[in-house]
Amino acid sequence: MKVGGRREIIVPPRLGYGNQSPSPLIPPGSTLVFVVDLLDSFSRTTGWSKAW
Repeated sequence: MKVGGRREIIVPPRLGYGNQSPSPLIPPGSTLVFVVDLLDSFSRTTGWSKAW
């Protein structure tokens, strides 16, 4: 993934919280969906790379 990229990560219940809810806002057995934006990255050879 390059800086400025976006990915959607889907986590099925068996890999997430399963039937154990950490919060009343997340029902047991929920599929979790995360949207991740890569804003910057660091390389030991080139340093920081930013999306803005």
